[in-house]
Amino acid sequence: MHKYGLRVIVSVDFGHTVSADSVASAFEKTVPGYFYRHTLNGTYSEISGYGYETASERAGVRKYIVESVLFWLEEYHVDGFCFHGMSLHDTETMNAIRRAVDRIDSTVVIMGDGRSLGAHLPINKQATPTLVDSLPRLLFFGNELYDGLHGNSLADTVGGFLSAANGYVENIKFGIVGGIRHPQVNDSLVSYADNQWHAPQPTQFIGYAARSDGYSLSDRLRKALPGLTTERMIALDKLAQTAIFTSQGIPFLSNGEELLRTKKGLDYTSHSSDLVNAVEWSYKELYYDVFSYCRSLIQLRHRHPAFRMGNAESICRHLEFLPVEQSNVVAYRLKDHAGGDEWEEIIVILNASPYPVHTQIPADRYRVIAGEGRIDELSTETVDGPDIYVHPESAMILAR
Repeated sequence: MHKYGLRVIVSVDFGHTVSADSVASAFEKTVPGYFYRHTLNGTYSEISGYGYETASERAGVRKYIVESVLFWLEEYHVDGFCFHGMSLHDTETMNAIRRAVDRIDSTVVIMGDGRSLGAHLPINKQATPTLVDSLPRLLFFGNELYDGLHGNSLADTVGGFLSAANGYVENIKFGIVGGIRHPQVNDSLVSYADNQWHAPQPTQFIGYAARSDGYSLSDRLRKALPGLTTERMIALDKLAQTAIFTSQGIPFLSNGEELLRTKKGLDYTSHSSDLVNAVEWSYKELYYDVFSYCRSLIQLRHRHPAFRMGNAESICRHLEFLPVEQSNVVAYRLKDHAGGDEWEEIIVILNASPYPVHTQIPADRYRVIAGEGRIDELSTETVDGPDIYVHPESAMILAR
């Protein structure tokens, strides 16, 4: 992978083990009663739903986890670690891992899903996003943006922004700014507002539309939109990816999203066979239009630093949300050569409505970089503001 200029992040599950019998556990045989957390009644804690919960706050367990991470790093030459159920670990352990890794390679990525799972550990010690200020340089999955796109993750038949459901615009805006504090984002309207967090910098926020273990993006949309046609599926997939790759956080593309991957409509597929989890590579030819669009989005982000300023102060200064009158529409501009970009101004409009919309932008002439499901950085097509027409369930990117 390194030969082709790619870095490798390995998923690690140090927070739990899958042994169904404590007696059979190598940990339990090593030091009985030490490696696992227990409930108040003395039974083994299995809060993750995937097996016994390891007690990372204990010195011996922490030492084991840190040394295991270093072994992966030094012997297998991986470039990062994605912690499943990161909140099962205490903050001291996660910081110890970061420090140990930094002594070898400070570019190594450490990321994870920090939603509290209710671990038998004081809440003020769990490695959750609300404690991000005390967890420097750890990356957290932005569940606010994920839920904004899909709808409540605990109600899979209820849609979100992509399904034109009302009430998710602030979630999308929160994700676009990379989870930082922004004067135009109303935090009280963002999911998890009762447990709100903000990334000190957008480099600690991961924007994503599908996760490896849960529903694929296409399957989740089918749950919320019965009878969804392939044509609409393609349009909504492109809209979702545009939201992710033009946002200021770290973009995350789950394996196969660019091919409209399906996992047979199943959620939580870590225990499912290859019949469910395998990627149908023939879909690349079948849905080459989607594949090509995602590739163009990646290139667009790579070439234009306005989409990855990496600094909260710069984002607040250069990213401005534009007023919209329609529901399920988000519009914003990146102004004054944001991030040192060659384009003086970039406007992004996300229309999740099944209807065309007219929206207002600053009066000027713009080149149409993206529209109607196509991307062309060299486009000579132009439009004049202030009145802009945006096709249903599509994204438009303008530049000048």
